Amino acid sequence: MQTLLSTRIFGGLSLNDQVLRRVRDRGLVRLELDVKGAHVDLRSVAEVRMLRRRLETHGLVARWIRLDEGFLRRLGQDMELAELTAAVVAAGAEAVVLPLPRDWEGPGV
Repeated sequence: MQTLLSTRIFGGLSLNDQVLRRVRDRGLVRLELDVKGAHVDLRSVAEVRMLRRRLETHGLVARWIRLDEGFLRRLGQDMELAELTAAVVAAGAEAVVLPLPRDWEGPGV
C-alpha cells in the first residue's frame, strides 16, 4: 500500500521549499497534487514541469493529480483533453482523480 499526502491540506498556501522539506522530513514522499488550489496551472506544461522538478529536488513525487468537481463540465472549454494529457505526463502522475459533480445526472457512470 502506498500513502499519499494530498496538497489539499495546505489550502491556498504555496508549496514553497520549507513546506516541501517538512513533508519529506516526515517521511511522506508521494503526493496527491490538488490543482483546485493555487499549486499549479495545468494549462501550462512548463509550469507543471517546473513543479515536478521542485518536488524531485526534495525527494517527492506527485503520483496523483486531483481535479475539482467542476472540471469535467469545463473540459473542452478551459482546456482540451490533449492539454490535460500533456500536463499529466509532464507531472509524471500515475492517476487523475476526478470527483463527479454533486448534481451529476444520469444512471451510473
